[in-house]
Amino acid sequence: GYKDAWVTFANSRKAWAYRQDQLPTTHPIVADIPHLEAARQNFDGITYAKGASALKQLVAYVGFDQFIQAARVYFKRFEWGNTTLDDFLGVLDEVSDRDVRTWAEAWLQTSGLSELSCERVAGVDGSVQLMVRQQLPVGVPAELGRPHLLKIALFASEGGRLVPTGVVSADIPVGQNEVLVELAEQEQALVAAADVVLLNAEDLTYAKVALAEADGLEFALSQVSSVEDALSRGLLWGSLWNMVRDGKLASRRFVLAVGQAAAAEPSATLLSNIVDQAQAAISLYTPAGARGDLWDALYAALSEALAGAKEGSDEQLILVRALLSVSAHSQLGLEFAQDLARGASGQVEGFISDAPGMSYNQTLGWKALGALAVQEAVTRQELDEARDFRPSATAERGYAFATAALPVAAAKQAAWNLVTEDMGLSNELLSATAAGFQHGPQELRTGYRDAFFELLAPTWAARTGGMATRVIRGLYPAVELAEGSAETHPVVRATERWLAEQADAPTALVRLVRELLDDAVRILTAQAYNASAAEQGAGN
Repeated sequence: GYKDAWVTFANSRKAWAYRQDQLPTTHPIVADIPHLEAARQNFDGITYAKGASALKQLVAYVGFDQFIQAARVYFKRFEWGNTTLDDFLGVLDEVSDRDVRTWAEAWLQTSGLSELSCERVAGVDGSVQLMVRQQLPVGVPAELGRPHLLKIALFASEGGRLVPTGVVSADIPVGQNEVLVELAEQEQALVAAADVVLLNAEDLTYAKVALAEADGLEFALSQVSSVEDALSRGLLWGSLWNMVRDGKLASRRFVLAVGQAAAAEPSATLLSNIVDQAQAAISLYTPAGARGDLWDALYAALSEALAGAKEGSDEQLILVRALLSVSAHSQLGLEFAQDLARGASGQVEGFISDAPGMSYNQTLGWKALGALAVQEAVTRQELDEARDFRPSATAERGYAFATAALPVAAAKQAAWNLVTEDMGLSNELLSATAAGFQHGPQELRTGYRDAFFELLAPTWAARTGGMATRVIRGLYPAVELAEGSAETHPVVRATERWLAEQADAPTALVRLVRELLDDAVRILTAQAYNASAAEQGAGN
């Protein structure tokens, strides 16, 4: 089978669910779907990825053998017929001694994301115990605190590597949001000696897990790539990434950890995720004035990783793509981007000098031209010539992004007009143009803010929901801490004002704008945390 399936699920699909479940528009897994509009809105990361996560936890909660037995009975009993959730719960009731009805109410009828934490505490007899705590989502009553059957992995740092030393189990009953885990004497010794304590080992449950310094945060940052089990590495990276998004971990520490781990990460799935997250940590959650050094540090680290990557491997391709993305923001990458850009027009063939075994090609060539456009290291005429030399869908997408990304006022105006006025623009070209528009100095786009809020209702009325969403997401104004905090930023205030004044706007449009507002507030909150951490020297 696919060996990284659960790793991909934990770090990609569940990350989608975690993000959606923290938005103000979250909803229960089992939601009321009275009409087609509700279906479009609610078949999302919560219905799919969170739903799958809850199912995985249910298997652990009732026991694998009992679950399989119930599934066999269920499919046999109801073959050729239609069923409801209650039918399946009834079969589970027959084979399990767990209270699955209460489980279903707590997991399927409530919304939001729980956060789990643990603390090593001393018993009255001097023994070491583990206290596991659950912070419930807003609006979930304490008596419906979600039950969890989970595992806790223990690691010791030995010679610069994190070595597993043991696993303990924890059973959190429904409504009991603080549990002292019973430990055997040998387990107590392992817990006391552990350098890293990883909640939710094997990813059995659905919850956000934050690592505290006492849980081995520094060890995790510096030695995560040494953990042999890919799923455990993925869970550690997932915890670190959630902390960055929540403004609990300096983005600098995360980016440097990614740079250190990139050369040693054997999972292409994880490597792809963490290099993308490192770029988001810089571009979104780091204050603008602190980004330059981080872009350079990330470029240098990924370049070193590429030098050691296996020829023709997935890792090599991931690193080349990442380096081209980073080259849009780091002068260190200009020569690399200029070299690969020659592949866009077919000027050169053969293997890329910095990536033996990988040939120049149009896809990488246009990605390189896009990076050069952001840096204003290519002209509009050169972009025209590259597109015309070898016309293709790839060239059209790359050209749309690159011409919109040029850091000049005329390019931004042309991109804005295309996205807002050209009703014949395809999905891909619209998104590429909007993405290019968002690059370059902030002052080039500030003048479009009022126009953005004025076009929301007309755009939603004139286009399909999917195309309107692309326009609105693509053009929503970027936010920077230099202009104001999460409470005072002009984009935040303008968005709040629009929501207050548009009580009769379509529900789906209001939902989209509320989500964009939540993203903006999160970005500004994280930037403020990073600015404070830098002042205190905690971001190193």
